[in-house]
Amino acid sequence: MGRRAAPAPAPAECASCGVVAEEDGPAPTLLTINCKHIFCRNCLAKFFRAALWRSVWPRCCKKRIELSPDIAAVLTAEERDLLLDADYDLNWQHNRHTYCAAPRCSALIAEKDVVGRVGTCKACGLETCLGCQRPHHSGRCRLDGATHKTLALAKAKGWKQCPHCRTLIEYIDGCRTMQCLTCRCSFCYRCARVVCNCRWPSCLVM
Repeated sequence: MGRRAAPAPAPAECASCGVVAEEDGPAPTLLTINCKHIFCRNCLAKFFRAALWRSVWPRCCKKRIELSPDIAAVLTAEERDLLLDADYDLNWQHNRHTYCAAPRCSALIAEKDVVGRVGTCKACGLETCLGCQRPHHSGRCRLDGATHKTLALAKAKGWKQCPHCRTLIEYIDGCRTMQCLTCRCSFCYRCARVVCNCRWPSCLVM
């Protein structure tokens, strides 16, 4: 009996929009980044521009996306200069930006002075809750009217809160493994958990 032909491999497709690679063309339509996710040129460009707008270096699966020549080619010269001239990862986004809840103090609380969800001010000694930015308290954070309105808007827009510090985060493009810019917590955007329970195959939090 003759051998059966092996099934043809599934065509590569963009992890964001699902577009399939085109065989012919002056440039590859799909690009593989260093975490092995595949994106089309259009989605990758939007991913980088969204990161630039937020003043962060684009990441996927907790890793900085390496700016290879093919990936750099999806950006304008001005956008490439912005990425290369500013190393945002060594600036403010590596630090917790929690300030003392005492109105007459408002000192910046260093990351080393944060334990769990409580930061202790070295200037005045007050303990501040990272969840609501108010003096430390027992039980759940109490929300005021403005906060309720903000959370209602977030629910309507589909925004998620970081499971660690409760910062609101909006998904724009790319991998759904998010990294909070406030506390650096990584979590799944679909289920908003550090340990993903939605079994989305392309983007599990490791």
